[in-house]
Amino acid sequence: MQVIAMGEGLMSQNDIDALLSKFTAAPPQPVATRSDPVVNKAAPSEPIVQKYGAAGLGKAVANDRPSGVAGPQPVVVSPETTVKLQELEKRLKAAEIDLKRLSALEERLQKLCESVDNISKGLQGTPGYGIRHTFACDRCGGRGTVATAYTCTSCGQPAWRGWWPKK
Repeated sequence: MQVIAMGEGLMSQNDIDALLSKFTAAPPQPVATRSDPVVNKAAPSEPIVQKYGAAGLGKAVANDRPSGVAGPQPVVVSPETTVKLQELEKRLKAAEIDLKRLSALEERLQKLCESVDNISKGLQGTPGYGIRHTFACDRCGGRGTVATAYTCTSCGQPAWRGWWPKK
C-alpha cells in the first residue's frame, strides 16, 4: 500500500483514489513510487515528484529524506495528474468563493423575509387590510366592491378610491 504525507497524517493510495474519484469522471490513473525519485525539469513528459502538505498541491520537490531512512516514499505523479490536481484546486477555490457569496445572500434573504413579515404585521393592524377580499355588503350581498372617500388636503377636493362592480 502506498501512502503520502498529508499535513500531519497519512493518506493511503485508496483514500487518494477515492478523493480524486469524487472530482473526476474517469477512474484515477495508477500512481507508481520510486525508491530514489528525481525531479526532471528538462523533460516535461517525465513524471515529477509531488509532496503534499502545508506547501499545497502542485509543488514539485526532490526527495528531502536522507537515503536509508525508513518510511513512505513520496508519490510520483504524472504531468497530466498534476494538471488535473491544479484544475481541481482552481475549482475548489471557486466553489469556496461561491459558498461565501451564497452564505451572504442567505443572510440578506433572511433579513428581507423578516422585513416583509414586519410590514405584513403592520398592515394587518390597519382598518382597510384585506377589505377587498373580506368585505360583504349587508344590504345587497356584494363582495369585494368597496370604496372609501378621501379629500385632497391642499384644495379640499373630495374623491373616492376603491373597487366598483363591473358593468
